[in-house]
Amino acid sequence: MKELRLEALRDAPAAFAMPLSEALARPDERWQVDAERGTGSRHPTFVTEAGGRLTGMVTAWDMGRDVVELMQMFVRSEQRGSGVGAALVDAVLVHAREHGFGRVELGVAAGNTGAERLYARCGFVRSGERVERPAAGICELRMALTL
Repeated sequence: MKELRLEALRDAPAAFAMPLSEALARPDERWQVDAERGTGSRHPTFVTEAGGRLTGMVTAWDMGRDVVELMQMFVRSEQRGSGVGAALVDAVLVHAREHGFGRVELGVAAGNTGAERLYARCGFVRSGERVERPAAGICELRMALTL
């Protein structure tokens, strides 16, 4: 997970809340705590793998108001377009349905047309909300799917 997360931060530094420099400085114990948190039913992290190597990840974050936030989605560049992204989105949707959530929401960086197309193919629509993230230098387009 650590190696995949570091690759995600190198690939799309503005898309994640933690700067790469901070992630590189984290002790392994902190990575272990995060990995264990990702195995719970409240904020599970789903991964895909091929040949013993993780190829993608996504977290389903319980927002506490009948909503799951699809977040921290990343697919290795060589796996994009192979169905890995759709499988990760599907894992979040299955989790949300199994736990009785009524809606899944996400934010996608404006201009990330590949990700937005993936989410649209999976049934998400733009909510019309835009969130400025000045610290990251991005504008986030909000999308949602009612279950």
